[in-house]
Amino acid sequence: MNNIKRIFIFPLTLLFSLSISANDELPEIEYDKFTLPNGLRVIVHEDRKIPVVAVNVWYHVGSKDELPGKTGFAHLFEHLMFNGTENYNNEYFAPFQKVGATDMNGTTNNDRTNYFQNVPTTALDLALWMESDRMGHLLGVVDQEKLDEQRGVVQNEKRQGENQPYGRVFLQASKSTFPEGHPYSWTTIGSMEDLNAATMDDVQNWFKTYYGPNNAVLSLAGDINLQEAKELVYKYFADIPPGPSPIKKKKWIAKRTGEKREIMYDRVPNARIYKVWNTPEIGSQEHPHFELIAALLTGGKNSALYQELVYKRQLATNVSSFYYDRELAGQFWIAADLANGVSLEELENAIEPLLDLLSSRAYRESEVLEGNQIFLHTLKFIQETQVDLVGSIRICFPLRNKKFRKLLLIGLQTDLMFLSCNLKRSLHLIEFLWLIGQDCLFLTHFQSSIYLIFKGRS
Repeated sequence: MNNIKRIFIFPLTLLFSLSISANDELPEIEYDKFTLPNGLRVIVHEDRKIPVVAVNVWYHVGSKDELPGKTGFAHLFEHLMFNGTENYNNEYFAPFQKVGATDMNGTTNNDRTNYFQNVPTTALDLALWMESDRMGHLLGVVDQEKLDEQRGVVQNEKRQGENQPYGRVFLQASKSTFPEGHPYSWTTIGSMEDLNAATMDDVQNWFKTYYGPNNAVLSLAGDINLQEAKELVYKYFADIPPGPSPIKKKKWIAKRTGEKREIMYDRVPNARIYKVWNTPEIGSQEHPHFELIAALLTGGKNSALYQELVYKRQLATNVSSFYYDRELAGQFWIAADLANGVSLEELENAIEPLLDLLSSRAYRESEVLEGNQIFLHTLKFIQETQVDLVGSIRICFPLRNKKFRKLLLIGLQTDLMFLSCNLKRSLHLIEFLWLIGQDCLFLTHFQSSIYLIFKGRS
């Protein structure tokens, strides 16, 4: 018989004093970039080890660009991009499967939508033709039947995600941590009601507003050089007219005061406590600090919270943390799974003083490195395979302060673990920062402490 257990959610005020020396030089990644007259920005990274080119197109549009009452449309439109174009009205994947392409897909989040594939060098013309055709020639074949079909696919995807254990946590957290009307107060998947309300007019307006070449970045990484890239990109993309210049949304960290607790009920293996703190956004000066804090708190079995809560006191079976890096505002999350025989009050009461204790001390470099073994192992892999995402971080953040540069290097383990071991995403950070207008620019934003407590409820 399944037991119904409670999931608790609430955030964190966390101040750390960190000091670390930096003598090591960061690995470099060489890349070139150019912009077409229509505004399409192109990044080229040459790597001749194997005859493969990773093709990745990022559009600067995500669920943050939706309006209340029309949520979920950015993701729904991503699905429509795989249903054929005016010059190839068929399933998008079929030609790529015939030429031996790999890792073909698309993803949508709050801030951007991307499409990618790894193709043999001989199939690069095919990939660029296909990408350019759906950028410039899509609307003529999108009809009500295709919209209804993909609407059903997305709604089924929503059901599957939310029916998983803890699957509705992000839905409730979005509503509870951001005020009504904030672009992050709804999830990327959207609501069933809004998905049902999507119309063909929405399809037309969305494509015309956000899918122009001037709102995109194309990256080519692998068996290609700058001159080859220019010839091909001009050939396939130069005739696509630019769209309107989308209005750039302002940063909105959503400061909160007081406490808020919510309770969610679900069939889950363990009751779980979430702590969430609204923080500055991706690319801010605070960004690498939060990445590093996550590594120090829960980055492996020798990390501070794991040692205290799981190993020594056995109050939790697992504890994790991460920095949720987004364009308009960030968040810092901690989650702890309750151990059998322990009350939620015991676990909660243990976490708070432990965080106070940890935040009152400085960390030696040896502790930082020890708490970051996962990252260092990844860095070694990156260096060996030339998937130099860390180098791209340095290029986009030309920091004068070597200490902070080292902090940035160590701190970005989350993005690295999720994105690095993959040629097609080797220029991930460069692409995104170029999209949001932070290419080779370091911005500083400070945010007062937030103490927001909530416990999720379904």
